[in-house]
Amino acid sequence: GLIANIVLNYADEKVHKVADDELLYLRFCDDMIIIHPKKEACTRATDEYKNSLIDLKLVPHLPSSEEDLKMKFWDSKSKNPYLWSADH
Repeated sequence: GLIANIVLNYADEKVHKVADDELLYLRFCDDMIIIHPKKEACTRATDEYKNSLIDLKLVPHLPSSEEDLKMKFWDSKSKNPYLWSADH
């Protein structure tokens, strides 16, 4: 856990640079979550996170497709931004 936090601090800094006040970015060891009311902001932060992993010579998990998410949401490790609610 300590080594992951030391190495991934770089990713944290990169995501925080593209974040605004509405972005929630949480990371524990190598697991993270990004929440924002706008999909574009989530995508931008997610892309920044993935690019920082590549900079660190780490390999991000491939996200599930939207079809896979509809069928087996909790069976996949990584997910692209998606809408939790139909209200927006």
